[in-house]
Amino acid sequence: MVPSALKREAAIQLITGIELNVTLLPPALIKSTLASNPMPIAFAETGLKAFQETAFIAAYVGQLQGQCN
Repeated sequence: MVPSALKREAAIQLITGIELNVTLLPPALIKSTLASNPMPIAFAETGLKAFQETAFIAAYVGQLQGQCN
């Protein structure tokens, strides 16, 4: 496991008091989802910082996957 994965796992394990469902999105799923469902807005138009782009895309794809399941 890479260090960032260890940090992510530790953060998830420390969350208490709520029911938490975690879904990991494989890069291939993100790529195929974006190919069939392009983002309706260019990231540059969101007003978010560049370092937030990965999380924004993951949230978009995760939301689409939640609608399909």
